[in-house]
Amino acid sequence: MKYVAGSKLWCDAVKEGKIAEDEYFVLADSRRGLGPFTKEEIINYCKKAQLTFYFQPRFALRLLIKSLQNNDLGFLQSHILFIFSNIKKIFNFLSLTHSGK
Repeated sequence: MKYVAGSKLWCDAVKEGKIAEDEYFVLADSRRGLGPFTKEEIINYCKKAQLTFYFQPRFALRLLIKSLQNNDLGFLQSHILFIFSNIKKIFNFLSLTHSGK
């Protein structure tokens, strides 16, 4: 879903003129001939996947059970903070990539 500078896919896309040499992280945007999805579709799929994974009841239940088994709700709290900080970072990265910055 992403072309990274130095990879074979990235080098091929640069040779074909689809990516400029100064673009280091490029989403596989269909409008540039780099993949089957548009940037917006990729971003929406990534957001949905993150939210679906982290907010599934089974994941939350396992965290709660492990915290109770260890008699440490700090474990649950640290995981919740970790999840939300990562979601925020991912959304920020995707927004920067989406805006072309």
